[in-house]
Amino acid sequence: MSKNKFNIRIHFIRGEEVKFISHLDIMRTFGRAMRRAKIPVAYTQGFNPQPIIVFGLPLSVGVTSLTEYADIELTETVSPEGLKDTLNKELPAGLKILNADVKHDQKNIMSLIYAASYEIFVCTENNETTSKIETTNKNDITNKIKKFLKKDTIEAIKEGKKGTKEIDIKPMIFDLDIKTMDKINMISNKYIDRGDVYKITALLRAGGEANLKPDLLISAINKHTDLDLKIIRIHRTGLFINKDGILVKPL
Repeated sequence: MSKNKFNIRIHFIRGEEVKFISHLDIMRTFGRAMRRAKIPVAYTQGFNPQPIIVFGLPLSVGVTSLTEYADIELTETVSPEGLKDTLNKELPAGLKILNADVKHDQKNIMSLIYAASYEIFVCTENNETTSKIETTNKNDITNKIKKFLKKDTIEAIKEGKKGTKEIDIKPMIFDLDIKTMDKINMISNKYIDRGDVYKITALLRAGGEANLKPDLLISAINKHTDLDLKIIRIHRTGLFINKDGILVKPL
């Protein structure tokens, strides 16, 4: 591997076509695409060299995203725009690089991520033929979530490699809003007309030091209210880094 390092940061999307592909397989997909595109990517040393690509915040299976980021280490200087165009030709449907630029941060993208924004579509029942709930119930759900957000502490059970533990997620919820969706575009042009569907937009703490996933947020809402919200779809709309107390995009 060359001692000279040249790093490019890419911004890409993960669409419906690849939402059930694991993070590990996404990494492999990028590695194979770069080999086919003959991108001069740097490799790790050892018996099983791997392309040096650092991704931002791994996406859970089943979640789509408009804003994924990765840092790619190269062995020689490459035009960011040229890398984007060349690599896009080799990536499968559902993965597309929107932007690329020279990486200027000293730290890699994974260590920089501080917050993530999501659209979380939930419903009160799974039965799609259920009649529309009354306006009073809709307002009641909104009020219950507002009351939930006013709590001093919000305990939630988080599962990890070392088992489960109770944490306070209150400081990890930066912003949250809920709206009733009578007709929403769930998948491409396929519309589902449901009166009991809600869109929760949330800005949550993310990254290695503290990370609040949307499914844990919904679980906490159900725990601290008498609601039984079920997740229909999760869509990540943003990843942010903390620069002097201000949340900014990584690219």
